[in-house]
Amino acid sequence: MKSFDTEEYSFPHDKQIVEVHEDDNIDTLVCFSPIKWESVFQRPQHLMSHASKKWRVFYIEDPIFGVTTPEPELNIKELKKYKNLFVVSVRLPAELSASETIKTMESLLAKLCNDYKIENFGTWYYSIKSIRYTARLYPRVVIYDCINLIRNTQPALIDTENELISQTDLVFTNGKTIYDEKQNWHPQVYNFPSSIDKEHFMQARIELPEPSDQEEILFPRLGLYGAIDECLDIELLRALAARRPDWQFVLLGPIIGIDEDTLPKAENIHYLGEKPYQVLPSYISGWNAALLLVLTSKARQAHVPTRTPEYLAAFKPIVSTSVPDIISPYEAMGLVSTAENVFEFEAAIEEALSYNKRKEWKKTIDDFLKSHSWDVTWQQMRHLIKTNIIA
Repeated sequence: MKSFDTEEYSFPHDKQIVEVHEDDNIDTLVCFSPIKWESVFQRPQHLMSHASKKWRVFYIEDPIFGVTTPEPELNIKELKKYKNLFVVSVRLPAELSASETIKTMESLLAKLCNDYKIENFGTWYYSIKSIRYTARLYPRVVIYDCINLIRNTQPALIDTENELISQTDLVFTNGKTIYDEKQNWHPQVYNFPSSIDKEHFMQARIELPEPSDQEEILFPRLGLYGAIDECLDIELLRALAARRPDWQFVLLGPIIGIDEDTLPKAENIHYLGEKPYQVLPSYISGWNAALLLVLTSKARQAHVPTRTPEYLAAFKPIVSTSVPDIISPYEAMGLVSTAENVFEFEAAIEEALSYNKRKEWKKTIDDFLKSHSWDVTWQQMRHLIKTNIIA
């Protein structure tokens, strides 16, 4: 593909081409995300798939730099499963400088806007760095969905985030810790904890056919799923597995950003890899309890374990490290147990293995989940978006 010049492809923000739905005021949402659409299905995918029911959505992934990419490549894939949802991936030559990257990305965005007549739109940011090449876009509303706190060791990224927030109409957060940090940074900050696809995970309340790679694993099984990354307390996992060789630890998810050789290895630790979202209930159904092994160092205090309501919907008791967004609301409501060290963890797991017999615990879960769904979350977000659209 040729490198598109911004002089050849200008951004179309003066003409009216796409029909505007009067009840929405915008017809397209352009989302910038560092999370690949095909990776672990999580908050960005849930929200953008809901957004696509009413608006066109262009989910633009952070560019990939490749030594075998001689020229910029813009790939656009319309997802058949969702109405009006397009995944946009970009590959750039590895040798591009920072300024060349910005210019090239501006060119590719201009081409995308022209080809798909993206004019009456809003922008939604997960990728903070993308603000560097979106200055020539003219959205009618800008949303920043903040799902992680930036560490003080990344001052340049903090400056970039400040620039993004200064241009934002709405800031959403996915947990109380992040909300408390951001609420004084912007006049419109709203906390929307990650929600749940209840019907999907409630399937795991009954015994489902065992996946072939899990069926031979002995019981009791203690499971977790999601990215296996720097937030995982691998030393706690190592210690638990050593102390209780009769317990089986099942981990589902890709290994991201850490050396695989550093992960604990034992006969009772099973790394089954990343699994499609659709089959997760089949795995969870065969677990006796779920674990949230999140590092509790200060650098990780803002980590929000988004899988918590999904485990609860499956009626799986949860034992977690002491993460602020787990302590409140989950532990405070008696839904989750937390522990400070390997000895407390072992005792809490022992107790958790009897939870499935507690009718009152299940009722508390169902009462809690009544007001939690991605559909409800999206409708509340969408209302705020509509009220902040620039006329």
